[in-house]
Amino acid sequence: MKKLRNNQSGLTLVEVLLAILILGFIASTFVLLSGNIVKTNMVSNKESQSMAFATIISELVKNEYKTNPSSLKNGSTVTLESTVIDESSTPRLNPDYSIKQEIFIPKQNESTRFEGIKYMSGKETGYQYSVTNILKYEQNASNGAPSAKDKYIEIIVTVKNKEIGDEESIIFRHHFDNL
Repeated sequence: MKKLRNNQSGLTLVEVLLAILILGFIASTFVLLSGNIVKTNMVSNKESQSMAFATIISELVKNEYKTNPSSLKNGSTVTLESTVIDESSTPRLNPDYSIKQEIFIPKQNESTRFEGIKYMSGKETGYQYSVTNILKYEQNASNGAPSAKDKYIEIIVTVKNKEIGDEESIIFRHHFDNL
């Protein structure tokens, strides 16, 4: 009769199954985390795009006021323009990703309703903008009464992403000598 050895080496079936189960759990955790990372990255990109639109529009409005002071009281329009070039065979404008749109600047102490920002092809970008134009006065430190030199314009540009509901606002104040 053969003698059984007590020092058998190797893994049992239960140990192999347990190792596979643990590795599967670790792998599924990485898959779930990577999905959340992609989603978070997408939301972050959309928030950044909202802020970029708000910054560009606020700079356009500010430059319009500097070059055309009467637009402070009467309202005006500026052109939001962003061009994407498609260099597939010959460089040309890609209207599905390029923007050229009039942005309405409201009269003093008014605001616009949210308007959609569209690509040149007419497709929606998923973003909306609103501009508020407010004439304000700083309080004079000595007597508390505002004077003509204490006037300033406060412009609030808000851009909203319709898909994620994110809203980014930029507020800038500008003192003008001719208010």
